[in-house]
Parts: sequence; structure tokens; C-alpha cells
Amino acid sequence: EAYKQGIVQFRTNSGGIQSLTPAEARLVDPSGIGISPAMLTLLKAYPVGNDAQAGGDRGLNFSGFRFNAPLTRNDRAYVAKMDFNLDKQAKHTLMLRGTLADNARDQVLAQFPGQDAAAKNLDNSKGLSARYTAVLSSNLVNVFTFGYTRLGIAQSGNGNPSLAFGGLSNLENFTRGFGRFIPTSNFINDTTWTKGKHSVQFGINFRVIQNDRTSYANSFPSYSFSRNTLRGLGADLTDSVTGYIRQRSGSSSLALSEALQVTNAYGNLYGVVNQFSGTYNFGIDGKAVPLGLPISRGFAAREYDFYVQDTWKVRRDLTVTYGLRYSNTTPPWEVNGVQVVPTVPLETYFAERVGGSALGIPGFALPNAKITYAPGGPVNKGPGWFGRDNNNFAPRLNVAWAPEFKGTAGKLFGKGSVIRAGASMLYDRYGSDMIVNFDQSGSPGLASSVTQLRNTDFS
Repeated sequence: EAYKQGIVQFRTNSGGIQSLTPAEARLVDPSGIGISPAMLTLLKAYPVGNDAQAGGDRGLNFSGFRFNAPLTRNDRAYVAKMDFNLDKQAKHTLMLRGTLADNARDQVLAQFPGQDAAAKNLDNSKGLSARYTAVLSSNLVNVFTFGYTRLGIAQSGNGNPSLAFGGLSNLENFTRGFGRFIPTSNFINDTTWTKGKHSVQFGINFRVIQNDRTSYANSFPSYSFSRNTLRGLGADLTDSVTGYIRQRSGSSSLALSEALQVTNAYGNLYGVVNQFSGTYNFGIDGKAVPLGLPISRGFAAREYDFYVQDTWKVRRDLTVTYGLRYSNTTPPWEVNGVQVVPTVPLETYFAERVGGSALGIPGFALPNAKITYAPGGPVNKGPGWFGRDNNNFAPRLNVAWAPEFKGTAGKLFGKGSVIRAGASMLYDRYGSDMIVNFDQSGSPGLASSVTQLRNTDFS
């Protein structure tokens, strides 16, 4: 509580504890300004600590504070399902199903008692599906399925620039708000034809994906005081304090034993801000998006899968399944045209640097000294973030053997044991994590992150 009055306490190499008053704080300030009244007002808003050992200096100026923060959670889900027989023989059936989420929870708890949750998460995702099954003949069945899911999540957050000081928890949490709406339409058709010992299946799976995101993650600048980025790590201040207490005590050997905590204490009281960071976002027209406004992006992709497979009952105890799947996925793109791509492929850019290094040619003298961007994506009739892969053929093979052993082997394996072996080739789709990163960190070429130009000290 003394610290809230501007009194700083510290340990010395003599084993004792000394303190400096607010008036003395001005004397040791290398700038001669002294304590900021605004900082005293801010410090008085903190509750009284209840865990001195959790403080950076074990309770002299900083103390920990423990409390049970309330968490409110309300999860509800609504599901409806209907089945219809479309003819008397039940050869044609229809299923309809709908789901709706109505969830709310405290995502980031209150920073201090009496405060609301720092961030609340709302989820109203929903899904609709329909399945039509047609028994076309005794050995031919077709199933068509349509699915629509819409992920809908929104989170509240702080709408102010963040401000932090050394050794102190923020009075308010600076979690940022966002919204995500991801509608996906899924068209699936599976046909099964049985002939003798063969059961042939073939079908398609098409997905139309939209990913709309609104985020405040990079909408506000951050300001802070940190001893770690002070020029000289705050030596100008600690030298001043050391000189003052030596003069006051008459001892030329007196010194601080915890200089870090003294630097933090006075950096906070003086209101020093020596760190800045911010992300400047730009539209496709090159104009900067004003700070404080959300960054809205809409991404889309199309995915197409085709497959055919045969399950062959070779004999009573042996079944072989083999097939082929073909996948074709478009690179994701920004639906509003807010998309840029390098004018020179990055592999060319890095290859030039490797070659230049080997020949002793500096980077600025290479043909492509800088990475430049141009509008890209289908909206801008330009290239995408990466090329489309049209060669995704994926074969697969599986063998199931159900031996009927006798004697010792029969006792070991028992009845109904199946030995399986299989292999398949799979292709992963790429791009989903990339657009999430673009949303959270800014798209390359459309976002510039900046920090303070140079380190400063108390002087």
C-alpha cells in the first residue's frame, strides 16, 4: 500500500530495507520529472494484495492477489429429426435433420473482483441435413445426402489500446473480439451395385466452403514499460538511486541487491512507456485501415472428391477391397478481392539469395532485391496463393482373412478372428490454417507490424 502513495522500498547489500519518498523519487529521476499523478491514480485502483510472496520483490512494492473468479456457462442444443417413407414398399425414404446450438460462456474470466468477464463467447452454430435413399433394384441402391453446416462464433473483447507496466498485471484484460461464420454445403452421392462376389461402390463428395471472419486482433496498438528493452537495462536510474542512498547514508559501499525491482517500481511510477507495437492493415486499394476498426475477410474454397471401389469376396474366408479416389481442391481465395501475391515466386527469391551468397553478391544487387506484391486471386483475375494440384489420385487396397484353424492354432485364434492388412495413399488439403494465420496476423503485403524505433532509458 505504501507503493500506491509513491513510496518505493528496496533491499540493499547491507541486509536492510530502505525506502524513498515521493519527493526523493524526483531527486533520483534522471529526467528530474518525478512521479506521475496519473500513475498514482491508476495504482490506487488495484485491490490490496493477499499473497506477498507472489510479488516480484516479495511484498515490498509488489504483491500477488488471489481470488476465485466466477465462470458462467450455458450450453443448449436443439435437434429435430424426421423420417419419411415415400412409397408403400419403403424403397424410397427421406430423412431430414436439423440442429441448433445456443451456447454462451465466459471465455476469459474477470481480471479482478467486481469486473465482468473479460470476454464472452457466443455460439449459435447450426446444421441441416437431408438423405434420400432409393432402392432401384434388388442389387442397386443409391443414397444422396445434402448437408449444410454453419459455424457461428462471436467473442466480445476489449476495445481500447493495451497498456502494460513492469511487474504489474493489467487492470483490464485486453483480449480482442472476433466473429467467425463458416457456412459449408456438402453434396454426397453413393451408389452400391452388387453382382455375384463383387460389391461395387462409386460416388462423389463436393464441398462448398465459405469462411467469413471479422477480427479486432490487430486493430489496436500496444504500449508498455519493460525493463528488458531499456537502454542499459535502466542503469541510469539504478546508478542514480545507488548514488543517492550512499550520500544519504554516508556509506560508499551501499548498493541495491534487487536492482530489477527498483527499475520496475520507478518505471511504473514515472509512467515510462518504452515499448510500442502495432499492425497497420491496408485494403486492396492501398489505403490504410484506421486503427480501431475490425479487419473483415471472407475466404472461400471448393473441394471435389470422386471414388470407386470394389469389395470382392474371393472365397469364404478371404475378402479383398480395392479402389481409387480422386481429389481436386481449389486454393482458398479472398471473396472480396483483398488478396495479394508476390510478383516473383518466393522460391525464385530465395534461390537468388542462395546463389548470390555463393558468388558474394549482396542481396540489394540481385535482380529481385525486394519482395513486391500485386493483386491476386480469381476476383482480381490473378494467380492464387499457390497452384492447384490436379494429380491427386489415391489408390487403396485392403485384405481381410478369416482363417478357420484347428488344433493349437484354433485355440490361439479362436472363432471369428480376422487378420487384416491394408495400404492407401492419402492427400491432405492445404490452406485452412494459412487463412486463419492471415486473419490473426495480417495478410502478407496487406499488413505491416511496427515497433519502437530504438531503445530508450530514463534519461
